[in-house]
Amino acid sequence: MSTSDSSSSPVSRGASDGEAEGRAAAVREYFAAGDRGDAEAALATLAEDVRFRFGNAEPGRGRDAVRAVREQIRSQIARVQHEVRSVHVDGAGRHATAQLRMTYQHRDGRILRVPACAVFDFDAAGLVSGYWVYVDQEDFWGPL
Repeated sequence: MSTSDSSSSPVSRGASDGEAEGRAAAVREYFAAGDRGDAEAALATLAEDVRFRFGNAEPGRGRDAVRAVREQIRSQIARVQHEVRSVHVDGAGRHATAQLRMTYQHRDGRILRVPACAVFDFDAAGLVSGYWVYVDQEDFWGPL
């Protein structure tokens, strides 16, 4: 298993160091781009037919579907921030997990800070082909 936190690089077994580093960088870029409001840069890390699920929402497929969910969320919040605490890349470089602390600020000023986990699958080109976010947002959004 490869591991990365905000101050260290992944250590690879099986996947090349560069490949593991590239997977960890893709995960970090996805969240960083989203936090700075650059949806296109975030979406560029995803395969066209990416499978995804955010929290309790219904699963979806495709970049356009991710874009629509992101726009829906952004229309309801003033700010979102993802603090990536660690990224773990498997030895083959096909899967990664990220431990996060997410901060949501609602337009009425309410703030919710919650731990979260995201799971990523990668295709042969290094794009995210599967993306699942596990987070309890019910105190903020209500049941999805």
